[in-house]
Amino acid sequence: MCPPAPGPGQGSPCKTVGLACEYGTSPVQSCDMVATCDSTMLWQVAAADGTDCGAPLSLNCPAAFATADMDGTCTNADLVCDYPLGRCECAPASLIAQAQPLIGSPPIMLLDASLPADHWVCQDPNSTACPLPRPRLGTFCSKAQVSCDYGSCSIVGGTTEVCEGGVWRVENVACPG
Repeated sequence: MCPPAPGPGQGSPCKTVGLACEYGTSPVQSCDMVATCDSTMLWQVAAADGTDCGAPLSLNCPAAFATADMDGTCTNADLVCDYPLGRCECAPASLIAQAQPLIGSPPIMLLDASLPADHWVCQDPNSTACPLPRPRLGTFCSKAQVSCDYGSCSIVGGTTEVCEGGVWRVENVACPG
């Protein structure tokens, strides 16, 4: 398991090769420190390297995660809003269409073949098997092989995590485009 906060020091000994432990409170993993036990049984510590980490909530953001998570329209494409439950981003309709090009899949193409307005996309895995907010890497989980997408292909800093060996780990996914 993971050492307690504030986490291990760079190069200190570890016991489980491949274990990644996240330390911080951000809704996105790239804004937290991550320590990984490497093949030499030493911790490799990576500082937060994400964008828009810790920025105050913009006045253009919905007041609450639940409001944005209802797929409402937005006008500031690429605006990122962080809430305790997760990150939301104002996604340009053109990018959503590239990720999901089929008519009838979200977003639904209008009868005149135009796309709907930009809209909010949030780190909501839409599965009752997945916790919200996103669990920290290395924390305990009990539903083996449950994979949870927290905006890996649609939100800046989004990830997909899988429950393996009793802990949450990063799951690499291939994004369209």
